[in-house]
Amino acid sequence: MTAMSEELADRRLLTAAQLAADLACSTDKVYDMVAEGLPHVRLGRGKRAPLRFARPAVMAWLEEGTTANAVPVRKRATPPDSLFEPRRFIS
Repeated sequence: MTAMSEELADRRLLTAAQLAADLACSTDKVYDMVAEGLPHVRLGRGKRAPLRFARPAVMAWLEEGTTANAVPVRKRATPPDSLFEPRRFIS
């Protein structure tokens, strides 16, 4: 590819199916990422209007999201020691 054709390819807007193919994931995952903030353009009004994606914006979002949007791993809370003490029965 020449520099000009690469620049034109970067300007092209992708459908959810095309983006899913590029990212090797499902279109459902693409829509999940939209809900998480994936940059997109909605063509028309309403929730059912088709979405388009700019490859450079998506790649930048993914690069940024590898650390900034990562879900922190929760450590399992250790129960207090009192839960493990033997029961004392009143006689």
